[in-house]
Amino acid sequence: MKNDRKFYFGVCEIFEGAVDPAVDPKQTVDLVIKTGFKSMRLWMHNSDLLTLDDCGKPVLRPDKIAIYKELIGRLIKGGVTHLTAMSHRYLYPNNFADSPAENTFPSYGSKYYIPFMELQAQSYELLAKTFPEIKYWEIGNEVNVDRFVAKLGYDENNATPETTFTIDEKAELVTDLCYYCALGVKTANPQALVVMPSPAGDRFVTADFIDRIYVNILSG
Repeated sequence: MKNDRKFYFGVCEIFEGAVDPAVDPKQTVDLVIKTGFKSMRLWMHNSDLLTLDDCGKPVLRPDKIAIYKELIGRLIKGGVTHLTAMSHRYLYPNNFADSPAENTFPSYGSKYYIPFMELQAQSYELLAKTFPEIKYWEIGNEVNVDRFVAKLGYDENNATPETTFTIDEKAELVTDLCYYCALGVKTANPQALVVMPSPAGDRFVTADFIDRIYVNILSG
């Protein structure tokens, strides 16, 4: 652990700039390097890097991949080597829905649940193979809140039992998501790891959610 302390000094940012979309991505990279960060949580959304082919399988977007390859290469050359790729925007099986919101998950046991999970495994296998320089893959964000995990049709003005998951249902979804994504990542790069998305809230709320995840894992 002592040898890894240099990686404690990190930053989370999207290359294009989360606040000012006019920011040049290379400027973002240069600022990260000049500030002295050694770690970076990269916003690398699957729906930006991948699309579906005619058979419903994930394929790379070559233009986007080239951009990220260049920027990540600049980071590593500048000493930012501890990289975590985070995505909370997913690909969806064909015919699931027209333009589903980024926080949409199929309900457990529904027609599209397993196809959705299998698609995430395929997506992460492809990404981990394409970016062997990335060791850590965070497969969601604040997954215990409706803003990032909800049913089809949810919006902030429509939070009902029909559009939201219970906390137990969220934990079940996230457990499966971690499992399937890890299958894909490990197939492509056995040295890479899936990072469970950090829950939102105070330490009691987050600890409770993580405990539910471990209960699910232990139960098989």
